[in-house]
Amino acid sequence: MRSKIIAFAIAAASGWALPGCTETPLGTGENPNGPDCTTCHGSKQNPAGEAQAAPPRGLDGETEVFQPAVGAHQAHLADSALRRALSCSDCHPVPAALTTPGHHDGKLDFAWGALATTSDLKPAYDAQTGKCSSVWCHGGALGGGANTTPVWTGGPGQAACGACHGLPPPAPHPADSNCHSCHTGTVGADGKIDLAAGLHINGRFDGKKYHDPGWSDPAVHGPAANGGIAACMGCHGNDLAGGSNAIACTDCHAAGWKTNCTFCHGGTNDPSGAPPLDTHRKSATSEVTVGAHASHLKDSAFGKAVACSECHVVPADVTSAGHLDGPTASLTWGALAKAGSLTPSWDRASAKCSSTWCHGGALTGGTVTEPTWTVLDGTQAKCGTCHGLPPPPPHAASTNCNGCHPATVKPDGTLDLAAGKHLDGVVQGTEPHPAGWVNAHGAEAMKNFASCKPCHGSDLSGGSSGVGCNKCHDGWQTNCTFCHGGKDSQTGAPPVDTHGKSATTEVTVGAHSSHLADSEIRKALACNDCHVVPTDALSAGHVDGPTATLAFGTLAKMLGENPSWDRTAAKCSSVYCHGASLAAWGGTNKMPQWTKVDGTQAACGTCHGAPPPAPHPQNASCNECHAMTVLASGKIDVAGGKHIDGILEVTGAHSAGWAVGSTHGPQAEANISTCQFCHGQDLNGAAPAPSCNQCHNGFRTNCTFCHGGTDNQTGAPPETVAGLTATTERAVGAHSAHVGALSKLAKPIGCNECHAVPTDALTPGHMDNAVTLSFGTIAKSKGATPAFDTASATCSSVYCHGAKMAAPSGTLTTPQWTKVDGTQDACGTCHGKPPTGSFTNASYSGDGGSNTFSHQAGLHLTYRCSACHPGMDANNNLTDPTLHVDGKTDLTTNAKGCGCHH
Repeated sequence: MRSKIIAFAIAAASGWALPGCTETPLGTGENPNGPDCTTCHGSKQNPAGEAQAAPPRGLDGETEVFQPAVGAHQAHLADSALRRALSCSDCHPVPAALTTPGHHDGKLDFAWGALATTSDLKPAYDAQTGKCSSVWCHGGALGGGANTTPVWTGGPGQAACGACHGLPPPAPHPADSNCHSCHTGTVGADGKIDLAAGLHINGRFDGKKYHDPGWSDPAVHGPAANGGIAACMGCHGNDLAGGSNAIACTDCHAAGWKTNCTFCHGGTNDPSGAPPLDTHRKSATSEVTVGAHASHLKDSAFGKAVACSECHVVPADVTSAGHLDGPTASLTWGALAKAGSLTPSWDRASAKCSSTWCHGGALTGGTVTEPTWTVLDGTQAKCGTCHGLPPPPPHAASTNCNGCHPATVKPDGTLDLAAGKHLDGVVQGTEPHPAGWVNAHGAEAMKNFASCKPCHGSDLSGGSSGVGCNKCHDGWQTNCTFCHGGKDSQTGAPPVDTHGKSATTEVTVGAHSSHLADSEIRKALACNDCHVVPTDALSAGHVDGPTATLAFGTLAKMLGENPSWDRTAAKCSSVYCHGASLAAWGGTNKMPQWTKVDGTQAACGTCHGAPPPAPHPQNASCNECHAMTVLASGKIDVAGGKHIDGILEVTGAHSAGWAVGSTHGPQAEANISTCQFCHGQDLNGAAPAPSCNQCHNGFRTNCTFCHGGTDNQTGAPPETVAGLTATTERAVGAHSAHVGALSKLAKPIGCNECHAVPTDALTPGHMDNAVTLSFGTIAKSKGATPAFDTASATCSSVYCHGAKMAAPSGTLTTPQWTKVDGTQDACGTCHGKPPTGSFTNASYSGDGGSNTFSHQAGLHLTYRCSACHPGMDANNNLTDPTLHVDGKTDLTTNAKGCGCHH
């Protein structure tokens, strides 16, 4: 459609018409043969003027304000309550004719006019969001506006007063909402915009009386400008040339004031502009704004004048960034102040600078290396305040400065100021070392490079001496063999140490080469298994003292080990590599002597037994279980690299048929620790052994899994771990008789009356090759002290079998565990039937409670049990087993009160 319209428009503009182009309207235009813009867009129905050429009626027939082609066109091209009508050219290029290049090219062109770009703004339109931004017409250069990025299709609500700037704008604008008082040409006394004057949204500020009376006095506005020049630029322009206010600083201050430092800073005694007169007209050196400025900016007894740029940015002019940006000056240190890789700092509260080269920050022994800026009595600039006289060691203890520093100090000891070498960022020196130093300096440097750095620089590339190590030793910093010897392994590890020694009895040599080469039991180790491997010789922690710093690596610390090194004894300990994690597996030497290199400390059997002691199988054929580590010949498979790698490699550890539960179950029951060595403490698996849960999910908390006992669900046998069921087996015995609900004499006995009941199968003391008895409350009732004789399989002194009944007692109070024929739990086996002898238990009320009821010989012998004891019937049978064998004697009311005798 659009291409058709453009074709029609071209024909119209060319003075001829295509067939069918005489109709009105023509698609979107209203004048197909006319010479103006409405030929293609806009409408003669729009208001007169430029508004006729703008939509409504876009090129695709759009007529609604919510359509981007229409939007706010008419709102801009007509007078509003805030401003006079704008022109099309404020946002778009206006072509001279339809055929003007770039016009009907399928693109929407913006060409922001002078109004939109006022104050050097860069307007933009985002077609995705439909928003204009950074346009002067909508407050792009103002502050506090509620909507400075309006949406083109957002409607008239976006042009309310306050959308472009605050009401009033934020500081530094006065907090006064009477706009008329300062902007009389723009706002009327009634607070409404004076449209007739046309001064609102015209690219300028119409203002007066912004400042208080007396503001024109430089002593008033000068300090305010110094505190933050940005406050001035809002009205006077970013370049202070007038801006929207049309008042330029040059109206009062002669041209060139912006680049004349003395204009603001005083300092007319020298051309630097540095105080003795600050921007507030103060001149006392006790003021931090004055201080020692003048002292630094002139030649002194110690050196040439210091440039302003050593402490401050020197701006191109007064408006340069970082210059007038706050109430205090911004310090930024120069090359001299930062010489020696220093990082100077300034503390305004204490008026002190620190870590500056000019005051000895890179030197040693000075008495005042952090001078106070406001103290100018000469005490802070004396010889000796920046460095010692002489500096402390490693500086030579000589006060003849000229001997090493002839370019700085004269033979008479005075500074050679004319040469300008003092306080220039470089320590000027000649050979400070004794004769023969060229051949002796290696060992001294190795003790501590720090002693070399003051003269040769922190990277030893020359520093103030100008002599770098690379001058003679090219590439030495990253060549380990340069200092450490070790060319046999190319690692830099000795057989020649940094002092030229090569005997393995030297702790600096020792077993380095033995570790860094393949041996009969392992692959070569890496340097970082014991030491930090530096990036270069000067890396932190490398050459920082007379002895090496050990930092054990991953292999040495495997399985949670915490290695340590005793230099005096020349021994390492708690290292994985020498069997520290194999404490239970034997090994004859887990703390080898570093300086003993005769092969005896690395023999098979020094780290672990060969084979390890039980529970490890006593099989010396290691290959059967450790095929990935040991060859069939019995030698370590060094090429495979699996020995001493932090992982126990195990394959085929069990014999044929081991997977059958009746085979491995009893073994696990006998001593679970034999399983834990490979399968992990929790039996959840540890490479390469699988988890027990892989086949026996939930076995640890399921008693019946190991113990049988499915008839009673307690886990107590009638079936042992080995599958035995005969009650004559001690592991079976009378378990079911006790824990099953089968007895007519008592309720089921809990497992905890004879055994500790574990939390799970792995609870300590549970699976340890012996049954641990731990008698419970009922078994020990009334002071009984139970015991079990393993040899005879009999219990004794247990309450449950009459241990605390009156004598003469039952017929069988020490029953045999493996005899389950009913004869040992018959009535009368635990106590007499009825009991005889004295047995006191409960008081009664017949005589006020002073007597006790007793079983006595010859008395009550034929009386029914139910007369005195509940839970019995007339035939002396138990009707309520829960009241029998429960740790107490239960009596009826008659028995308690002797009611039958009343």
